Amino acid sequence: MSSHRTIGPDGPHRWRTDSAGPPPESIPRLLDRILATAADHPALPWPADDRMSFGELAGAAGAVAHALAAITKPGARVAIRSTLSPEWVILHYACALSGRIAAPFDPAWTDDEVRQAAELSTPAVAFTGPASTGGTALHGVPARELAALREWAWAAPTAGLPEIRATDPYLIRFTSGARTATVLSQCAALDAARAATGIDVWPNPSPYQRLSDLCHVVLGGLVHAAGAVRSGAGSG
Repeated sequence: MSSHRTIGPDGPHRWRTDSAGPPPESIPRLLDRILATAADHPALPWPADDRMSFGELAGAAGAVAHALAAITKPGARVAIRSTLSPEWVILHYACALSGRIAAPFDPAWTDDEVRQAAELSTPAVAFTGPASTGGTALHGVPARELAALREWAWAAPTAGLPEIRATDPYLIRFTSGARTATVLSQCAALDAARAATGIDVWPNPSPYQRLSDLCHVVLGGLVHAAGAVRSGAGSG
C-alpha cells in the first residue's frame, strides 16, 4: 500500500492510498536488507572514477542522519537546492534514515519561486549547492553548503534516530513553479522509483521535472539492488 498527501499553505490536508505494488517497506529497512548481502555493490553509477558502494552510502548517510537529528525534530523539512551530486543523494538518504522530510528545491527556480516553496514547505534547515542562490540563508531558513555535507556531519553533535515506518512522510514533490506540493511516504517514493526502472535518468543534473525521475535518481540503485538480491535468492 502506498500513501501520499497533498499540502498547501495550511499544511497537509488529504491522504490517498493505492493497493498496487509490493508490500510497504521503509527505505532504512530496504537498505539494511541490501547491506546484509550486497554492501559492496555500487549504489551510484557516477562518478565513474569513484563509485560509492551501499556500505559507503549507508555510512555517510547515517552520519548525516545523526547530525540532522541533533538540530531538527522528527518530521522536520530539509530543503535541498542544488544540481545532482553524491552529497545530494546522501542527504536524501539521511532524511529517510532520520525521519526528516526531504524538500528538493529546483536550482532553476526564480527567487519568487524559492520563496513560495519555502513558505509552502516551512523547512527547518537548508543545504545549497552549485547553480543555486541563497548564500548563507534561503529566505530566512538557515543554510549550509551541500558540498561540505560529510565534513559537517563528522564534526557535528549527534542524536539518536527514531523508528521509521514505511508510511512515514519522506519526500515533498513540488509542482511546476512551486505553486503546490505533494508529500510522499517512504514506500510511495520507493514505488515511484520502481516505476522508472529501465529509464535512463541517471545523467540528469537536475531531475526535478518528473516524479519518477526524482525518485529514481535517489532510490533507483536501491530498488535495482533489491531486485537483484531477490533474483539471486530465487535462483539458489
